[in-house]
Amino acid sequence: IVKVFCDNFSHKDKKSLGLETNGDFSKPPIVDLESICNIVTGINAKVPRGLSNIVSLCFPELNVRIKKPNQSSKRFKNIGRFAMIEQGKAKPLGGLNDLSAEEQQYAALDSWCTLQAYARLREMMPDTGISIT
Repeated sequence: IVKVFCDNFSHKDKKSLGLETNGDFSKPPIVDLESICNIVTGINAKVPRGLSNIVSLCFPELNVRIKKPNQSSKRFKNIGRFAMIEQGKAKPLGGLNDLSAEEQQYAALDSWCTLQAYARLREMMPDTGISIT
């Protein structure tokens, strides 16, 4: 089992797992897409790229720019709830029943994109001797 995430500048994912924020997360069992992307691109980004930028980097053949929806969009009006939870400004979720259908759809898409980006980054990994499988 591999835990794959794309952590932001606040390192909430790492902290929620009780991990040091400056550890090596480029190989299983815990993988941060930001760490792998730094290796693949050869650029140690000072600012997190974010999942949308990593997906765009991983799939240039799509010839589209993936970006988060406008927060004011009616369809995605509650997506900010995830950021609020991450920042400790909203109560943590107890389960799927705590989410609206739209929030469940967003969370599923976010998870699917994370796994697809991880699979592609594994293919793109240079021969560094680091195995991410």
